[in-house]
Amino acid sequence: MRLVVARLAVARLVVSAGLVGLGAEASAQQAFTVVLLPDTQYYCETAAWYPQFTDQTAWAVASKQQRNIAFVSHLGDIVENGANGGNLIEWNRASLALATLTNQIPYSACLGNHDYQVVSDKASGSTNYEAYFGSSRYAGQPWYGGHRNDRSHWQRFSAGGREWVHLNLEWRPDATVLAWAQTIVNANPGVPVLVSTHEHVRDSSGSNGTGAGRSTAGQFTWDNFLRNNPRVVMTFNGHFHSGTQSSGGEYSQIGTTLAGTETHELLTDYQFRVNGGSGLLRTVQFDARNHQIRFQTYSPTLKQFETDFNSQFVVPMDFSQRFDGNTSPAIQTLSFRQGSNGYAGARDTELRQNAADAGTPRHTLAEIGVDSDEPNGSGQDSQVLIRFDGLFGAGAGQIRPDTDVVLARLRMRVVNPGAGLTLHRMLTPWTDSTATWNSLGAGVQANAVEAMPAPEASAGADNSGNNVGIVWVEFDVTSSLRAFARGEANHGWALLPYGAGANLLSFHTSEAAAVADRPQLLVTTATGETRTSTFRNGLNGYAGTTDIEVRQSSPNGSFANAATLAIDSDEPAGSTSDADVLVKFAGLFAGDAGAGPGSLPADAFITSATLIFDVLDTGSGFSLHRMIQPWTSGQTWNSFGTNGPTNDDVEAWIFAEQAAGANNTSVNVLGGPLALDVTETVRAWQQGAANQGWLLRPFASASNGVVIASSENSAGNLRPRLIVEYVGSVPGPCADIDFNNDESSFDPADIEALLSVYAEGPCIPATATCDSIDFNADGALFDPCDIASFLLVFSEGPCTPCGE
Repeated sequence: MRLVVARLAVARLVVSAGLVGLGAEASAQQAFTVVLLPDTQYYCETAAWYPQFTDQTAWAVASKQQRNIAFVSHLGDIVENGANGGNLIEWNRASLALATLTNQIPYSACLGNHDYQVVSDKASGSTNYEAYFGSSRYAGQPWYGGHRNDRSHWQRFSAGGREWVHLNLEWRPDATVLAWAQTIVNANPGVPVLVSTHEHVRDSSGSNGTGAGRSTAGQFTWDNFLRNNPRVVMTFNGHFHSGTQSSGGEYSQIGTTLAGTETHELLTDYQFRVNGGSGLLRTVQFDARNHQIRFQTYSPTLKQFETDFNSQFVVPMDFSQRFDGNTSPAIQTLSFRQGSNGYAGARDTELRQNAADAGTPRHTLAEIGVDSDEPNGSGQDSQVLIRFDGLFGAGAGQIRPDTDVVLARLRMRVVNPGAGLTLHRMLTPWTDSTATWNSLGAGVQANAVEAMPAPEASAGADNSGNNVGIVWVEFDVTSSLRAFARGEANHGWALLPYGAGANLLSFHTSEAAAVADRPQLLVTTATGETRTSTFRNGLNGYAGTTDIEVRQSSPNGSFANAATLAIDSDEPAGSTSDADVLVKFAGLFAGDAGAGPGSLPADAFITSATLIFDVLDTGSGFSLHRMIQPWTSGQTWNSFGTNGPTNDDVEAWIFAEQAAGANNTSVNVLGGPLALDVTETVRAWQQGAANQGWLLRPFASASNGVVIASSENSAGNLRPRLIVEYVGSVPGPCADIDFNNDESSFDPADIEALLSVYAEGPCIPATATCDSIDFNADGALFDPCDIASFLLVFSEGPCTPCGE
């Protein structure tokens, strides 16, 4: 297990004198986004639904800068009725909606089966498609590459520091279309490729949830084109939409090319959802600097994100290794699965409320499930517990103590399709061989004592439909693994049913006969040694934290100097007025205003960022949103407008990066340190997004306020802190000191080696924390200037004193 105390104190001494701001490399590697618009046929057919289409394209243009949107791909079935008896209203609507993108963002529109003159009849021709979305539409656009018969097209655009080719292929491409596509790939050597086509992979077929994977046409495309081309990173398609009005139409899988590279195959289609899709679209963010591709599902019409497992997820990718021939990977992925590579630490069991099973442990079953009505008609719950032991250590296949978790994914194979569930990090110990419903006290409660109230992931929906088919469900559990790495106890996770989820969703267990069917934990880590920077007012001279409370009940009142801050939907009690908190940390990166010791170097690969508050008064819960609008310590509720600061994608992001507690009046947030994973926001700041900190907003029904210590609190150890872990060079004049020759740049072992030579120093080697050393008497304890002064006194060391 990682030495947490050392890592958060002296163990990763980061020096930063002499750094410069982010340069060309950081700018070139800025993350960019591709937007996917699926099957708009019902929007174009139905006048009342058409504004959802224009909402999508207007949002893409409005979000172009904020999300660095580089390309928009329409996945086909632009209209519903093809020729439509000569009535062109559907085509005119589609053309007008997509015209919003012209001269704003490169884009394409696939030819779907409903876009032929006669629906699904390729022989009928595509006259209307060619007239509205043929090559003439893109004439003069520098990113437009060309076409084949005006039915298939290709584009080339620049993003993330490299060129990209995008192919959009007509519905069910035949051998001649694929041969043309191959000529485009061949004509662009070394360039990564994205492929859009209307039909490729499907979520399932039939009410039992089976059949997920490539369609016949998709398999033909794979066999005759995709598997032969290792530069094809990803495929996008629509067309398939099984499930209910609250689920379905999303699926992803990974294909392996003949060269051994991975191609991610992604389905996106919401046409059978409420109102023909409610404006839902998919965003795909390519982040080469941080070695990942991030997927989100969002509706500009509803201004809502979907956050279940197949709507919001991340996949790792080392872009430099994949496309630049870099033989030194920046990341590696470890696999933990019972019976694979000697691993035997997986534990899982089922808890059933049904009295007949309450006293019988169920840890030896080959399948276990989640349900709010098991057995049928009982109205009783079934829950699942799962855990992987022995994750951290120096042994083969373990997570090394000197590295950090970049991404963690829990994969479980569905046996029986069902409704859905939420996944919560467990906080209380359990043993699979003895755990029962009764032994855990009426099952697991998500109450901040037995399990975290806020779910870390989810699947399906809160109804009784077959919302999750027979697929691999992959939960993002990165926050949990980072917490375990910080030293929090690993008690695994609880899978809990939705209240209305009366349809058993069951999974293979670690006792399944086939090893390949057993649950799997995939943990991606950095290959390089991880360093840590901690930002907290008063620590090592840092003074960049600003935090304020704004109160609806005191709209012009300033609370900038308060020692405590409240997040509450009923402050004061009985008023039903909100109290929000804003917090930011300036000077995080070298070159930033106020940057000093501990600032992050320009080449940092940020593996994680954790925002920690100390809770002084327990309460309900809140959500955390990245702020967009600038603000100062003197602002009040009314200075943001009569509604105070809002998460509207203008003042703060709609998307909640994290949540604490729950939307009720119970005590869901307990006292003591509260850690929130804010890695994505800190990465965005590194790549050029303005650092305006975060907004903490109470849930609507969270009338039991949470009180936290502020950066003005007299107890320095209670002040908010931001802990950033990264891989990168140690900057500054002391970067090359390695006194003990262990090939590690200036770490605690070097300090101990140095002090052991000069034994009259105030620190006893290997036993003291050295946290009282202030050699240069500048009031900052044990910072780079102290090291420089120490070296100046004892020998002509290689480090010039700070300030000279």
